[in-house]
Amino acid sequence: MNNEIKKYESLMGKGEINEIISLAKELGPVKIQNINSTKQGGGVAELLISTIPLFQNLGFDVSWDVISGNHSFFEITKKFHNILHGIHIPINPQIRKKYEKNVKANYEIISDDADFIIIHDPQPLPLIMKRKDNGTKWIWRCHIDVTEGDKRLIGYLRQFIDRYDCSVYHLPNYTFSSFHDEYIIQPAIDAFTDKNRDLSDKEINKELDRYEIDPEIPIVLQVSRFDKLKNPLGVIKAFQKVRDVGVSAQLILAGGEADDDPEGDKVLERVEKKAQKNPDIHILKSPPDIAVNALQRSASVIVQRSIREGFGLVVTEAMFKGKAVVGSNVGGIRKQIIHGESGFLVETDEGTAYRIQQLLTNPELNEKLGEEARKTVIKNFLMPNLVKNWILLFLSLKHDGRKGAVRLGMSE
Repeated sequence: MNNEIKKYESLMGKGEINEIISLAKELGPVKIQNINSTKQGGGVAELLISTIPLFQNLGFDVSWDVISGNHSFFEITKKFHNILHGIHIPINPQIRKKYEKNVKANYEIISDDADFIIIHDPQPLPLIMKRKDNGTKWIWRCHIDVTEGDKRLIGYLRQFIDRYDCSVYHLPNYTFSSFHDEYIIQPAIDAFTDKNRDLSDKEINKELDRYEIDPEIPIVLQVSRFDKLKNPLGVIKAFQKVRDVGVSAQLILAGGEADDDPEGDKVLERVEKKAQKNPDIHILKSPPDIAVNALQRSASVIVQRSIREGFGLVVTEAMFKGKAVVGSNVGGIRKQIIHGESGFLVETDEGTAYRIQQLLTNPELNEKLGEEARKTVIKNFLMPNLVKNWILLFLSLKHDGRKGAVRLGMSE
């Protein structure tokens, strides 16, 4: 009992971990059901893969179910995703009807005896319409940045959101201003998975050899799924500017596709076409976690040039490995990187190229920023921090909570 969470004592200290164990005992045995739209691909699945074992280790009964849907349904929810990120796409009543009909077909996955049901993102949102009067607390967990979302779609989704007991967001400005409590819980990473654990030089070299990566040439790396909002074409443009001024480097774009993202193949095709004439650019499709880990540890500079970003756990992962990240000044990225102290925030391709060049040519600065980056993650963004904040939320709901928005997690 508690062995998994106690592994973090070496990073966070024994007192912090004991406090989490005590809070879990105070909450007592509860049953928690998570529902989302995919078991693999994207940050939501990665979070659940890591948090559920920790909750179970603390004595909670936790399950994870995935709604099913046809290609048409996921095309609709991808449109919703893009609209909530500020892209104008018309949504007519017929589309809304198809969306609700598909979700309704998944009603049978709802647990009859859960104490808490957590619904992740808009895909399964209307499941709340099947809510029973059995004392279960329903929580909607939004993982995306909706600050520029279309007000009409937000208004449509509000009819479902407002039926929940509360909603949870990454950042205060992401909220829907619903007529219930809104909580801020920032995500976190698992320090002991293949993606984040310490690797030996032998393990790192093995992965580089697998993809024929020359470790003697400085690596510029972006890890993310092939999604236009992750802006891989912008990374290529910035990298080409770095090479144009004679700085030696190679670019690696490593990522995969989420099961619920029908646009991934088209984006990957455009990226491959753009990169095919440049031998210094490597496109790695769906590398295993240990390979991602090795690439991040080998990289001289890590980039996250997203146009929009809910939080950006790939940034967290890189910072944990002591890497200075050049990240877009958007969403959760700017809540992780302190500009000039633990990395750089950028607005343009030119600015991205300048910061990449600066880090490649100034190893002392690169190392200093990386050290601060790792400290930031250990203090704020490791998995026990996330588990603690969820337990506090459950305790609040169990005792009816207090009205108004509640902030949990990293202080401003």
